[in-house]
Amino acid sequence: MILKLARYFLAAVFIAAALLKIPHPEQMKTAIQGFRVVNESWAVFGAYFFPWMEFWAGAGLLAPIIPVKRAAAFIILGLMTLFIAVLISAWARGITLNCGCFGFYPSNGAPDDFRLLLVRDLGLWILAAAVFWRGEPADTDWHSKR
Repeated sequence: MILKLARYFLAAVFIAAALLKIPHPEQMKTAIQGFRVVNESWAVFGAYFFPWMEFWAGAGLLAPIIPVKRAAAFIILGLMTLFIAVLISAWARGITLNCGCFGFYPSNGAPDDFRLLLVRDLGLWILAAAVFWRGEPADTDWHSKR
């Protein structure tokens, strides 16, 4: 039951994050460039790729087919690993920015707090890992068939 709630929570987070970014590829490109890890061409690619990847991975967590759920959790694990690495890299280099992780909103000029972003992302990584590795059994009614 807890893993099912974790799966639904992750799905909601990733679908919501994607839907907030999909209509704004130019702002997403600017946010990606703010991390200073890729050139403009890769930032444009990422601005279109990552929101849709987040959307479909989130939707995959809601699929009734267990291998699809596990694949979606694996994709989210990969995304979260990348996001955590990029956050740590920017923080270590002293970059201040607004990550655009959950869309674009007025921030009164205050940069994101990397500590909070890392705690949030590590929490999402742990949930995705639990859904991927522990998941739901293939046959949830196995005990009644003995």
